[in-house]
Amino acid sequence: MTIGNITSPSDVTLVDDKGNSSSSRPTAFHPDDYTHPCHPLYVHPSDVLGASLVYTPFDGTSYGSWHRNILIALSMRNKLNFINGTTKNPYVGSPVVRQWQRCNDLVISWLTNSLTKEISRSVEYSELAKDIWHELEERWYG
Repeated sequence: MTIGNITSPSDVTLVDDKGNSSSSRPTAFHPDDYTHPCHPLYVHPSDVLGASLVYTPFDGTSYGSWHRNILIALSMRNKLNFINGTTKNPYVGSPVVRQWQRCNDLVISWLTNSLTKEISRSVEYSELAKDIWHELEERWYG
């Protein structure tokens, strides 16, 4: 299937190989319902601490390739917002504050496990995934 006419973010037309089309709307979920797979705070059972998102840990060489592979892996897990800062730490008392911290810690774990031990040690005390990401970008990208 390919995506056809997108007239608004909430109206997508899908076209199959035979030219048949169907409209779909994104699945709606309550902002506090992080059990929905489309929610940015959703954690799939296969999302575990200790996993590495890339085959070869970043060792200070080929940053561009490593960077792209991490972006793809985080995108597939709907966790890009934790490194670009758009999923902000919720206010104290929010019903999702613990789940947000859990997801942030998970992304930190994925990032540090995708680095060599030496590079990982240099960012291990960062409390936010986005801070690690920005530190690595400043040091290796620009």
